[in-house]
Amino acid sequence: MNKKPLSNQDKTFKGRCAKKYLYLYYQIKNLIKMKKQLLCVFTLLVTSIAFSQTIPNGGFESWTTTNYEEPTFFMSANQQNINNGVTSPLTVVKTTDAYHGTYAVKMTTLLSGNDTLQAFIADGNPGSGPPQGGVPYTQQPVGLRFHYKCNIIPGDSAIVIAMFYKSGSIIGQYLYHITGTQSSYTLFSQTFSPALTQAPDTVLFACASSNLMAKVGISAGSMLQIDSVSYTGVSSQPANFGGDFETWQTTINNSPNGWNSSGAIQSISKYSGTYALELITTPPGFGNNQPEVGDVQNTQNSNSGPPTGGAPYSTQVDTLVFYYKYAPANYPISTDSARVGLSFSKHGVGNIWGTQKLLGYSHNYLKVEMPFNLSQVPDTVQISIQSSSWPVLNSYIGSDLIIDQFYFKSQAIPVSNFIMPATGCKGVPIQLTDNSSNMPTTWTWFMTNSTTGNNSSLENPVISYSNTGTYTVSLQAADSFGVSTFISKTITINSNPFVSATSPTICLGNHGLMTASGAVTYTWNMGAMAASIFVSPTVTTTYSVTGTGANGCKDSATSTVSVLPPQIPSICMVSTDSTTNYKYNIVYWNNTNLGVDSFIVYRLDNSSGNYLRIGAVNKDSLSQFVDKDSTTGGPHGGNPQYASWKYKLQIRDTCGNYGSLSPYHQSVFFTQSASVFNFSLYIDSGYASLPTGYGLYRDDNNTGNFQPLVVVGSSPANDPNYRCFRI
Repeated sequence: MNKKPLSNQDKTFKGRCAKKYLYLYYQIKNLIKMKKQLLCVFTLLVTSIAFSQTIPNGGFESWTTTNYEEPTFFMSANQQNINNGVTSPLTVVKTTDAYHGTYAVKMTTLLSGNDTLQAFIADGNPGSGPPQGGVPYTQQPVGLRFHYKCNIIPGDSAIVIAMFYKSGSIIGQYLYHITGTQSSYTLFSQTFSPALTQAPDTVLFACASSNLMAKVGISAGSMLQIDSVSYTGVSSQPANFGGDFETWQTTINNSPNGWNSSGAIQSISKYSGTYALELITTPPGFGNNQPEVGDVQNTQNSNSGPPTGGAPYSTQVDTLVFYYKYAPANYPISTDSARVGLSFSKHGVGNIWGTQKLLGYSHNYLKVEMPFNLSQVPDTVQISIQSSSWPVLNSYIGSDLIIDQFYFKSQAIPVSNFIMPATGCKGVPIQLTDNSSNMPTTWTWFMTNSTTGNNSSLENPVISYSNTGTYTVSLQAADSFGVSTFISKTITINSNPFVSATSPTICLGNHGLMTASGAVTYTWNMGAMAASIFVSPTVTTTYSVTGTGANGCKDSATSTVSVLPPQIPSICMVSTDSTTNYKYNIVYWNNTNLGVDSFIVYRLDNSSGNYLRIGAVNKDSLSQFVDKDSTTGGPHGGNPQYASWKYKLQIRDTCGNYGSLSPYHQSVFFTQSASVFNFSLYIDSGYASLPTGYGLYRDDNNTGNFQPLVVVGSSPANDPNYRCFRI
């Protein structure tokens, strides 16, 4: 882009004016000229003591972070607008209203204040001279196609551009206009005319929602939405083209509050405080062959004249002070310099005086003073900072400026102030935030009886108190020019509530009631806000609740809801009932299970091989069952005088859930042949209560007085003088 020479006064703001317009070149210079909007959202931070002497955010401690998305492999108008202070609305957005796949790109020309924000995407810089950007491509397409929706305001038109290059020269250039309204996706398909005569090595694609070429009819509200862009008549599309708009990249933009910026970087390589401002000269951006200078100004751009705005200021004789370090590109060969511009104006008079300071190489922070003696009292000061000097050369790319702590000597001594809540809670951390004016560099805090110490030199310390009461906190801020007076504030520390919560036990599938107490209001970790809530976990779960007292202080407690699934019981023993002459088996178990309603007893049907239910016992009854069921599983079912029987046990819980059957227990059954007694072994399939031996008893006189005859480890047992037997 050709530029006319600037006057000294113009040079003060050349970074702003040089970036005022964005150009797209199509075949000839100035084919498309895009206006860049520089809307500065300027927040004036003042105090009643130092109103006219303060440079807002002169220490670059306050920043605004903006996240936005761009389609992968493309740049959009979003970056241009955000650099100029317009963080919302975005003119280029991702939409799920896609023709194919998941996403499409939507561009809308919008208003911001009195300015019109343009919307475009491009994958390169179609400026004059050798092309920059684009994507490599060696096939020879015959046309272009995509699907689109649009709502173009009458008199305006969206534009679509395809440019082809070979060895740095344009071999094909195609511009298409889209007008009217299409509420559903419409196919756009055009054959290149004239046709490409050879294969390119680079292709560049760009489109915009308004007529940025002729700059005629550009209207807020014009919208173009496109998807599935492709070149026709070829076997494959360019690599890294992204015409389907399926992938998007998140960009993070940091902007110093109170400054209108382009390329500002939040640096931790500060002179004091937490952050400094970093500016770097970068390669040419979209629509421009000149390297991009990183710059900031405390001004607003005027589209019809010089920059306006700035900071209120009313001192005639003073000195601007700041600190910087600078690494010019190609040092020590490079002749590049960073630059700080200073200008004063007065309402009704205009510009009073301006100057600039060129900054040379410095590895460490250098202090710079710019004294001035104005002929009359100003009301406004305007400051600009650039990473390179004018004219900007390609050899300057990479020049890196870090700058910090802008202030006037008239504002040198800080005025102490800080932010602290009026009340706090015992043991809870309290944030102290320095709010002193005139950029202090040191801080002296006194906070008696704080558990974190009685003093601190941090800028923003955190304190706490272990006892209730009213306490005093004091701050004295200072810098290299002097020390301010102390400012003191009081804070009242309140007691915390004591919160507790019940921990119910429930069976699986039921709900439990948790109740918190000790506070006024309660918030559970699931989001519920009540003292008592019902929950239905499927496994044992611990919940937390935070209670808030009437004084705003909080305490927390936990509630564990124990979930008891139906358990598998264990049979202790199967024996016979001596009171009925051993006609019935008795099943014994241990009743130690929580959440039990009853125990269900099963016996194996030897004929079918199935376990059949033969009875149930309430949990409050004796933990035994006498098997008198002689009908289930055959005429002698369960009679120990006829066979050995297998039993299992099951739990039914208080919610009606049935658990799994226990391991079986099989009773002993004796048979006799003369003096030899054979018996089946007692079996516990769970191996919990297996016997180690078996005893044979005999009643000699039929009086019921059995005496041990023999103890054996396994069948058989021998009694040569038997008359009867019992087990």
